Amino acid sequence: MKKLFRGVIAVGAFCIGTSALADSRIDEVWDCTIVEGKTMEDVRAANADWLKLVNGKIKGGKVTSSTVVAVVGDVTGFLFVDSFPDLSAYAEVKALMSTDEGQAVEAALGEVSICTSNRLYESTPN
Repeated sequence: MKKLFRGVIAVGAFCIGTSALADSRIDEVWDCTIVEGKTMEDVRAANADWLKLVNGKIKGGKVTSSTVVAVVGDVTGFLFVDSFPDLSAYAEVKALMSTDEGQAVEAALGEVSICTSNRLYESTPN
């Protein structure tokens, strides 16, 4: 009986541990400004097109993207925060962006925003 109990505890601990790992994501954060004459609504529309393409083409989808604007401090720019379920999804998206379809969507983003730098993070909820 003790062995069965230990086995149940071990399986439970494994499941809890792997579910915690499943919650980790890869986040790419871009520093951007809006092209003169364009609006944040234009940026969000172009970003929505990018997100629709990405989630329609990569296995499993589950990519999210946010536009982040400051409400206090330097309000001249904004951030794109693109979140991927894992590194393989991130790599799939990067490969997709080199296709004609991906380049067209990125060109549309370039018409409304200028992004000068980016960082890649692994995020894990606490």
